Parts: sequence; structure tokens; C-alpha cells
Amino acid sequence: MIATEPTSGFRREIRVEIGECLVAGELIDDFHHFRAEFDVLPGRIVAARGFAIRQPWATCPGAVSRVTDFIGPASAGSFRAVLASVDRRTHCTHLCDAAALAIARWARGAGSAVFSLFVADPVQGPTTAKIDRDGVSLHEWKVERLRILGPAAWKGRVLGPGGGFLASLAAESGEDQIEAALLLQRACTIALGRGFDLDLYRHADDVPGAPRGVCHTYAASTSADATRKLGATLDFGPAADLRQESRDWAAADERT
Repeated sequence: MIATEPTSGFRREIRVEIGECLVAGELIDDFHHFRAEFDVLPGRIVAARGFAIRQPWATCPGAVSRVTDFIGPASAGSFRAVLASVDRRTHCTHLCDAAALAIARWARGAGSAVFSLFVADPVQGPTTAKIDRDGVSLHEWKVERLRILGPAAWKGRVLGPGGGFLASLAAESGEDQIEAALLLQRACTIALGRGFDLDLYRHADDVPGAPRGVCHTYAASTSADATRKLGATLDFGPAADLRQESRDWAAADERT
């Protein structure tokens, strides 16, 4: 029997747009669709706007204004450094990632890009996680839950909280590869959400293993109001236009 590529799984797309005066990052996946825009001058961000287009919880849009935390000098061209410049616990994790990725690429002189990420649904045992940039493969891992089984250079690394994944990247060469590894790590953790039907949970706190304290929605002062946005999870096919399908869903939702 000829093995076939898995087609069912978590899909995420991150679009980075680098212009002379405008920098933007847009993240779309099964559960989320956020966009950050920045007005820029050489070496400096002068204005910022955030947009919640599709989100799992009613409180998520409350974090979009936090993109203004990025306003100011932007000398760091490292995704890690830009993320470290703000308190992510007060942000939407996914909007923050899109914003920081766009800022980092702009600051180091990298161009616009589209990152495509896929984590196949596990059937029995390990699964596959991969990331492409503009159609070029950057990383492909064999993963079981949140541990990398291969290739050999990555074997044994733990992707979950407390696993030391960030520290393990210190010896990796090139910001592009480190950036891509962090993005794929994020996708592997979020992909676990496909094991839950979020529409069964009225509040974010009701979800088993809820990541309390890690973001705006899961802050103690916010989580009690984090009611479910019913129907907001999408299951994209292998040929899906993630951005268009997500926008179509949001437009239909506004009309109901």
C-alpha cells in the first residue's frame, strides 16, 4: 500500500506585509484570525492598530489595543527580542505573535512573507508538523504530543511549557531558522485544541487544562467574562484559502 500524506489537521497561516510606511502581520488558523498594523518611519513605529476578525472567546477583542505597546524605537530584528519587549500576559497571544513577527522582519530588513504551518491530526502515535515560508520548507518534525522524535538534530526537545525549548535554540544558526522553529512550536501546542469541541464550553475557564494567566482572556480579571463565540472554529481543507474563508465566516457572523 502506498502511504499518503495526511490531509486532516491544524492549519495556520501568518502573513507579513512590509511596505515603506506600513508593516502588518495577520494570523489565521482553525481558532483565530487577528491582524496588527503599524505605521512606521525609519527605525521607529509611530502608530499601531489591532483587529480581531474571528476569535474563540468574547473577551479576545479587548486585547487589540495592546498593540500600541510596540510603538517606539524598533531596533531589534529578532522575533524573540520583540516578544520580550512587551508583557505577553496582557496581550492576545496570537495577535502578539503576528505583530512581533512583522516588526522583527521589518527591523532586520527582511521582506514580506507568507508562513504556512500544518500539524497533522494524530491517528495512532506520532504525527508530523511542518512550516513553509513562501512555499519553501523550513522545518519538518516528527512529533508525539509535545516532544520531537525527529529529525535527529531536534530529537528529544520538548515543546510544551517548562520544556526549555527557547533555551535550546541558542546554538541554532540564523534568525530565520530560529523564528520558524518558534512559530512551529506555537502551532504544535495550539493544535492540541483540535481535541476539544470548544462550542461545548460556555466559558474559557471550563476548557480542560485552560492556560490561566498566560494572556488577556485568561487573566484573573477577565476570564469570568470569557464566554464562547459559538461556531468560530473552522476546519480548513488542504486547498483552503484560510484568510478568505475566515473573512467570509466573519462577514456572515456579523449579519446574524
